[in-house]
Formats: sequence, structure tokens, C-alpha cells
Amino acid sequence: MENTAPVQSVRKALNVLDLVIEADVSGEAAPLAVLAGRMAMPRNSVHNLLKTLVACGYVEQQGRGLYVPGSKCRQMVRLSRFDGAAARERVARRLRRFVDAEHEACLLAVLANGRRVVVRYVDCHQAVRVSQTTIEETSFYEKPTGRMLAAVADEAELRQILDRHGLPGPQWDGIDDEPALREALAALRRQGWCRIVHPDEVVALACPVAGEDGAAWAVVGTFAPGYRCPAAREKQLLEALRRLAGDLAAAAAAPGASDAV
Repeated sequence: MENTAPVQSVRKALNVLDLVIEADVSGEAAPLAVLAGRMAMPRNSVHNLLKTLVACGYVEQQGRGLYVPGSKCRQMVRLSRFDGAAARERVARRLRRFVDAEHEACLLAVLANGRRVVVRYVDCHQAVRVSQTTIEETSFYEKPTGRMLAAVADEAELRQILDRHGLPGPQWDGIDDEPALREALAALRRQGWCRIVHPDEVVALACPVAGEDGAAWAVVGTFAPGYRCPAAREKQLLEALRRLAGDLAAAAAAPGASDAV
């Protein structure tokens, strides 16, 4: 199969990536010398393949001559939680519990290549409700789920966000330089949730879904017309959203997690 690959350079790069992932599964970084030996290729040739994989986000250099999977690989692992209709339905079932109890729409979103991707959205049945289209038409930084995803992103993922969306500027408190953005994101991480009131009096909330290691792999969000969200009701929605995040996190951490979400 390998010998029939149409583009041999791509095949070689993927083989190197396989070896880096294999080492990482064993809890080790992959040394350049070992990779070159396993590939039976000159060290300079393997180094060039690794530099390309690093530039594309699939591999990261960790120390001198050591390599580990990069942010693109970590994103693939997160997205694999939703592989298949059954897994997505289990996510939807948990979101529907929130909607049935709180009577407001709910969604789960992840970060992929600097984009906010909605894995599942469940609408409510209120006579007056906020349409998903209205929410999706706002920019990345104008969504609490977008800001929260940026807040929990690692350095490589944050760079992807900045490359794709730039700085927030008027979309978020006039933030027009990177230090100010990092400060705002750090404040969100400490707070553990995000709230935005849109000009049309829509209240939107988001909080992260974290794994056993404390690293967030998704965010959940809800939104409602402002007249339905006095302070006490907003607090109730946020508490329910946190419970939902905890439910999703616990399900993902359970044995057979790929089937448990």
C-alpha cells in the first residue's frame, strides 16, 4: 500500500507523523536521530519533513531534537469524541435535558483550525426565542463561546485564532493589541465563564467543558432574550450550564469514553 502512494513526499511525512504519535502514546518525545533511523532516511531529510509538519501545526518541537504531536493532532483527538451518529446523539441528549429543564436553546462548540465549530445545537420551544442564525452572524469575538474557546486555547491554537480572526478591536472592549487580549483571556480563564449582552438585548453565556487533566476540550453556551434574564434567572442559567459541562466532562472521562459522551 505504501509503495503505491501517488505522492511519496506526503507518504513520508505521514509516516514520520505516525512515529511521533507512536512515541507520544508511550509517554515519550521522539528524537530526530531515532526518527531518521526508523525511516531509514538521512537526518537532514527527516528534519525537513519535521519542519514542514511543525509549520503546519501537526508536530511541535520540544527541546533540542525532540518532537511531539502538535495542536492539529490534539484537535483531532477532541473531534474524535463526536465520531459517528451515535456519539453526536448522546451529546444532543444531554443538551436536550438542559433545554427541557431551562427552556432556552443550548449548543456545544469546539475549536478547529482557529474556527469555532458548533458540534450540536438544540433549540427551545419558547414562543419568543433567539434564532441560531442571529447568533452565528456575529463575529468570533462577539460570541461568548468564541471568547471562551480562545481563553482555553493553548499557544498554538491561540495563534491559529489570531491568524484567522485578528485582534478583536471594537468586537471586544476595543482590544487592539496582543498583550491586552491575553490579559482579557486570562481573566476569563480565572472566572470560568463568559457573559455577553448583545445590542439587541440578547444575553449569552458560555463555560468550558474540561477533561480529567483540567484542559478544556469544548464549550457549552446558551442565550435568551434579555427580558427573560433578570439577575436571578441569569444565575440559574449559568449554574445549569455548568452542570451540563460537568455532565459532558464526566461522560467523556468514563470507561469507553468514545461511546459515553
